[in-house]
Amino acid sequence: MAPMPGFVASHQSALTVVYAVTTALFFAQYRRTRSVPLLVLSSGGLYVTLIVAIQLLSFPNVFGTGRILGSSPATTTWLWTLWHLGPPLFALPYAIMEGDGRHRSIAPERSASVGIAAAVGVAVAVAGLTYLVVAQVDRLPTTVVGDDYWSLNTSGVGPGVALLTILSLAILCWTTRLRSLLQLWLAVSLFLLLLDNLVTLTGASRGSVGWFSGRIEALISGIVVLCAYLHKVDLLYGHAERIAEARERQRADLQVARDHLAIALEAADMGDWEFDLGSGVSRRSLRHDAIFGYDALQPRWDVATTLAHVLPEDRAVAEAAFTTIATVGSLDLQCRIRRAGDGATRWIELKGRAMR
Repeated sequence: MAPMPGFVASHQSALTVVYAVTTALFFAQYRRTRSVPLLVLSSGGLYVTLIVAIQLLSFPNVFGTGRILGSSPATTTWLWTLWHLGPPLFALPYAIMEGDGRHRSIAPERSASVGIAAAVGVAVAVAGLTYLVVAQVDRLPTTVVGDDYWSLNTSGVGPGVALLTILSLAILCWTTRLRSLLQLWLAVSLFLLLLDNLVTLTGASRGSVGWFSGRIEALISGIVVLCAYLHKVDLLYGHAERIAEARERQRADLQVARDHLAIALEAADMGDWEFDLGSGVSRRSLRHDAIFGYDALQPRWDVATTLAHVLPEDRAVAEAAFTTIATVGSLDLQCRIRRAGDGATRWIELKGRAMR
């Protein structure tokens, strides 16, 4: 095919962005769920992002004259190999962990440190592999001669990558049955990556139709997972939006019910009182405190406050009623109280139910 200036830079840049965004989404969901399988996918996404970005530096005449990394096409070809090893290598443990049905998560207090450690570990591994294919490439099997990389086939490296991708795809389909949207499109992505491998290996020459087709399929493979994940994010956002709307309606209905209760209590000359038997914290209406002779809500009200207003003759009965609330499950008490303001004696009736 005729030369296409700028294709490599545009293609690799697009791939880097696609994988970087996907990786960020994976890590964001890992931060929320602390899922080990998601951490594996996040690490795999970071690995591929870094390798693809580094491979761009190994192409000739992309940033000025010559190559920034490496001195021959061998480095570029080995970086391509490392890139295509990433998705199946990280998809394998993901498929195995997702397939056995066990929930694997990291403790909340350790999730951040484990995530950072995984990212640092991937970065160190990528740095080591980059050094290997740049400084020690002559010690590795020959995979390219000039622009002809048929040696990638004859060395067994290319077929090995393809077989690993097939194995990973088969295990993913077998263990997970592709039950989730992410698993389905991860399988589609691996299949497209396999096509990229086969077309590229068959073309066996940089700049051929097979080479360009492989580049496009690789880009589509990355976009597929990103689109699937963005679709999942959209579904989750819609679900969260519906929950928020439902809660807002419930809040409004609850406020209406409280308003109606306040009107009913006011009409019946009754007070409203909620009391936490464990903490002693209470919530009362103003009418409640007014019954006991107060013009304003008191800063604190507990059982002792109520009993302090009960006449001595009725206090034993009142204490017994409050003591047995937890076991009986309800409160039904009639007693006399002395009001705080005018000192008047009044009969009151206290009714309630214990809530757990």
